[in-house]
Amino acid sequence: MTVRNILSNSAVALVVAASAAPNGDRPDDRHAWAVHDENRPNPVAVSVEDGNRPSDAIALFDGTQRSIDEHWCDAQGNPTKWVLKDGLFYCVPASGMAYTKDKTEDCQLHLEFMVPDPPGDGLGNSGVYVHGIYELQILHSYHNMDMFHPAPPWKHANYADGQLGAVYGQNPPTVNPARAAGKWQTYDIIFHPARWNGEQLVSPATITAFLNGVLIQDEWKLEGPTLYITRTKHDHSVETTLNRALALQDHGNPVPFRNIWMRHILPRCANTVHGGDFFLPEDAAKLRKELAVSTLNKARTANNTADRLVWLWESYMYERNDAIKVEIDTTAFQYVQLISKWSGEISAEQRQELSNMSGFVDMGVRNGMFTADAPLFKAVKDALNRTSSAVRHY
Repeated sequence: MTVRNILSNSAVALVVAASAAPNGDRPDDRHAWAVHDENRPNPVAVSVEDGNRPSDAIALFDGTQRSIDEHWCDAQGNPTKWVLKDGLFYCVPASGMAYTKDKTEDCQLHLEFMVPDPPGDGLGNSGVYVHGIYELQILHSYHNMDMFHPAPPWKHANYADGQLGAVYGQNPPTVNPARAAGKWQTYDIIFHPARWNGEQLVSPATITAFLNGVLIQDEWKLEGPTLYITRTKHDHSVETTLNRALALQDHGNPVPFRNIWMRHILPRCANTVHGGDFFLPEDAAKLRKELAVSTLNKARTANNTADRLVWLWESYMYERNDAIKVEIDTTAFQYVQLISKWSGEISAEQRQELSNMSGFVDMGVRNGMFTADAPLFKAVKDALNRTSSAVRHY
């Protein structure tokens, strides 16, 4: 592999064009990867067409009886008493909550619902229970006015932490984008369950929610299960043993649902090696050790001195190893001797190599790999100046 490919396809990730600025700031104590690190995995491809669910989504309800039979049950695991009517999933009053057989761990949820028109005495009361215990309220909240008192002296249809979009009893929606009764509305939800170390809470569960495309809950840290008139807190015995499904509430109102799907997503701790809030040093250290081995193998099979030098530095910056540093110094000396002989006309490939190596040594100085007084830095810059001058005076 040529240095051109190394520097554009490695963790150094330098842009090949000589006029482009180099990239590739190195891994550090909170980052397993370098900036633009080509060793960093690419995202898994997911396809989605307008109006369709993502290709990796589970169709919990797609308008068919089959999806109900496959994915929904009651609290005891028996078939749900909720019914299919005109392609919609209807709550049957007094039938109890409908639960998915699929668990809602770290997930993205989408569902559409309608408050009946007229909403009735119950104001279309229902709810979406994520993990079986955290409720996002469903209620007629258009202008949040009681339909029976539409003009002064009017009263609120419901308390702020119990209207549509509220984390019930904990946090009202940040804004009220509710639609009128009889119109379809949409919830899009991102949920992460609480993390525990034994029975010790490490981080609370969080919920982010959009109502009709508008952000209404911004990574709300759940205080515990949502209950009526009761303040709660996280409880390991409750939250790890109860039904962790998606549940739709039967509150005595015939609320219809459609187009319900779920995507399993990465836990927050699965991406901690980037240095975020859930950073786990042991994960980063393990990954960097693996990367040090793989890049050292690339150095061992490099086709030329420049390639070998870059890959050795790659390995060393993932995991500091005195033996590798000795090998780096030896290879750097060899490369300095090699390019010190370059002057006048050189090949286009050699000129590109010097241009890329110039970016590499700039990045090395910026990241403390060596100083501007180092023989490698000065030799690369001198060779580049000599060959560039020869081109200008050709």
